Amino acid sequence: MERNSIALLKLALGARNLRQEKSEDWGQKPKKVPGIIDCPVEIASIEDAMLELRPTCEHCNKALPPDSLEARICSYECTFCVVCVEHVLGNVCPNCGGGFVLRPIRPSTNWNEGNFLGTDPASTKVKHRPVDSAAHARLSAKIKAIPPEKR
Repeated sequence: MERNSIALLKLALGARNLRQEKSEDWGQKPKKVPGIIDCPVEIASIEDAMLELRPTCEHCNKALPPDSLEARICSYECTFCVVCVEHVLGNVCPNCGGGFVLRPIRPSTNWNEGNFLGTDPASTKVKHRPVDSAAHARLSAKIKAIPPEKR
């Protein structure tokens, strides 16, 4: 499955709709997704359709728990803390060149049909990949002046 397709699905599909389609053979054959006509991608699992909620900043490794208001993500879910986004990266993702937004907070309480951290926990897999400042400066110099929505 292509990364672009997964990112689009994460943004376009609600996990609740996918959970309703979940069955014993989930991931073994393509599922019809309500509201999506001719969905071009097979959805491998429910995890593919929701954010991982990565536990740390990829650059400085600061802890970013699921309820953190300091977590920022790009459209590929590269995860950085607000300090690194603003002061190190200048709102330019070092991996894709896109901008960042506040990461949504998944509810910790089961308010509606199991859509909460207890059912869909945050990732515990750390992706600590400090940014190469020289490489990022070259990338950023080309695109920093372009607003993220136009990149």
